[in-house]
Amino acid sequence: MINIKIINQFTIMKKFFSLCAIACAMVAFQSCCTVNAPMYCNAEGKIGSKVGEATSTQYLLLWTSKGKQQTLKEAAKNGGITTISQVEYQNQSVLGGIIMKRTTRVYGE
Repeated sequence: MINIKIINQFTIMKKFFSLCAIACAMVAFQSCCTVNAPMYCNAEGKIGSKVGEATSTQYLLLWTSKGKQQTLKEAAKNGGITTISQVEYQNQSVLGGIIMKRTTRVYGE
């Protein structure tokens, strides 16, 4: 009788650890995602010679790093751009959205 209980408990623990390993693998494989999207392109199709970026990072969807923002104005300022010809947006998610990094990239002159 005792041997059957030990074998049943061992089987249950083995199944539990297997399910935990599968859940961890699913989180690891699905946790990182990067999306690049063009937001604006001028009618002439010219990409400027200058590039500016503005990046912000969010942790637990609650606060951003150092109060930085990923605005067009900030990106243009960082690249020394006065005339915007193209805008790209990048959204990167790590660990299922626990850490999110957003970047606005501006091309122009």
